[in-house]
Amino acid sequence: MRILIIEDELKVAEFIRKGLQQEGYAVDVAYDGQEGAYQAETFDYDAAPRSHASAASRVGCPPQDSRTQAELTGADLDGSWLGGG
Repeated sequence: MRILIIEDELKVAEFIRKGLQQEGYAVDVAYDGQEGAYQAETFDYDAAPRSHASAASRVGCPPQDSRTQAELTGADLDGSWLGGG
């Protein structure tokens, strides 16, 4: 399973990445919403947990809820998109 983490806090992102990798998942990290959208469009992910919508606004990205993010990236809304949005 390949997972994309979208998280602007480096330490949080690395903590999540390490934990998921220890469980055997392939993990990529994007540190802002724009990079996350690019990676989600470019690569095939099984899940994409993301940071809270307010974090996106701190880095200059408009906040997006999970449905909007999934629509923008073409992801299925099967419960695999997580996060506060």
